[in-house]
Amino acid sequence: MAKTFIERELDRVCSELNGKDVVQVLNEIAERSKKSLVLSAEDQSILGAILGAMLHKDYCDGRRLPTPNENGLINNPRPKVLNDPLDANYVERVHAGQIPLSATLYLDDKGRVVMDIANTDFINLSPHWQKDNFMAGCAASRTVVCALQNKELLDNPQFREFAMTMIGNAIHEAWLARENIYYDEDGNQVYTNKELNTAFVQLPADEKDKDLKHYVMARSLIEDLYKLMREKRAKMESEALTGHQPGEE
Repeated sequence: MAKTFIERELDRVCSELNGKDVVQVLNEIAERSKKSLVLSAEDQSILGAILGAMLHKDYCDGRRLPTPNENGLINNPRPKVLNDPLDANYVERVHAGQIPLSATLYLDDKGRVVMDIANTDFINLSPHWQKDNFMAGCAASRTVVCALQNKELLDNPQFREFAMTMIGNAIHEAWLARENIYYDEDGNQVYTNKELNTAFVQLPADEKDKDLKHYVMARSLIEDLYKLMREKRAKMESEALTGHQPGEE
């Protein structure tokens, strides 16, 4: 079965993250972007994947058990039947033995493939669950990049509440677009979180905090990235003025 566009994009961004720490990936992006100080579409996607991985880790950490359970799992399990159409290729590969079964990936008594998403890192999630985190990361990063264009207003106490409302609304609207429909364990399309299908300002305080946490994590990461980009550009310009060639002592 041919892979969809989103599956191929997830493969690409995950290959960029695999085996690297965040600092290394940010340095690579900064090196590519130092001349223009503008992120390419490809690097924006990688940034979304970094944030997606961070958001997923934060979710998993929130389910940490006092001690590992009888299966050696460190987080409270969150089993999900993989029946979303986006996971069709993945499920096919599991049944073919191309992806090994484990304590976090197994067949239930109906022969369905089940993944414990709370004990699986972002890189090893199925495409559907990677996409969920990836799209959340992309939405947060886009929102922050736009917000930082008005950093003076963003950090002004008089405008902060209004700015946070606008940012929270953008992140929540993106979440609604992704999450309002899902597939239950029998493969039926159903609507979810009807109580959250409302404007950001009408959400309960704890739900607002969840959306704004995306912003806080994204802002910290993106500010670090742009600082790296400016430093690399300044070094490049200094070397051009002195005639120094990169790599020379």
